[in-house]
Amino acid sequence: MNLEVKIFPMKDMGNLKAYASATLDKEYCVNGMRVLEGDKGLWVGMPSQKTKRGDYKDVFFPINTKARQDLIDAVLGAYEEQVNGANTKD
Repeated sequence: MNLEVKIFPMKDMGNLKAYASATLDKEYCVNGMRVLEGDKGLWVGMPSQKTKRGDYKDVFFPINTKARQDLIDAVLGAYEEQVNGANTKD
């Protein structure tokens, strides 16, 4: 699968480090992914929507482990590249 990722960094937003969008095989676009920092490091939150009960349900998610890992690796890789690129320009 061809993944193209765009990162939109956030400043001073607590554990939210960036929003991300991904284009899958130049046919589908997924918006609203989040790069978050937790106790175990960076992780990717999928786009979600609040339900009537008040909890959140993902509106997009990979259906197998390989697809999920490929997407997470692409998003975190693009985030690290952008952050490290921004640091080297100073």
